[in-house]
Amino acid sequence: MEIEKGYHCVYSIKYHIVWISKFRYKKFFGQVEKRTQEVLKQIASDYDWTIEEIDVSPDHLHLYLAAEPTDRPDDIIKWLKTQSSKTLGKEYPYLKNKKNAVWARGYFITTVNDKTTAETIKRYIRNQKELSKQGRLF
Repeated sequence: MEIEKGYHCVYSIKYHIVWISKFRYKKFFGQVEKRTQEVLKQIASDYDWTIEEIDVSPDHLHLYLAAEPTDRPDDIIKWLKTQSSKTLGKEYPYLKNKKNAVWARGYFITTVNDKTTAETIKRYIRNQKELSKQGRLF
């Protein structure tokens, strides 16, 4: 486990985050899939977060992200989804719906604990495409 040092704290905060495309439409393939990863990594970098693992599937994505204790989980997701939706919507207009949304409103988030190791989550994210073919999201 990597321990980070802040001004007045020592921490290790990592999240497994999942969200789906609007209406669960399968639109993220090839170049769009690759560009989505690039956009999310850039946004994370801008906020000093680290995306340790990412998988963009045709209708949803998984992130394994390290953040600082001053960043609220709902803000992290809000900034990632809002900014990526704006960028991807401009570059690929067919991703947007009538209300200019690329992503659905909800999300799943969990923290890493001693029973769910970082490697377990990373392996799960890496194998996501295979699990999707079986019709399983979790």
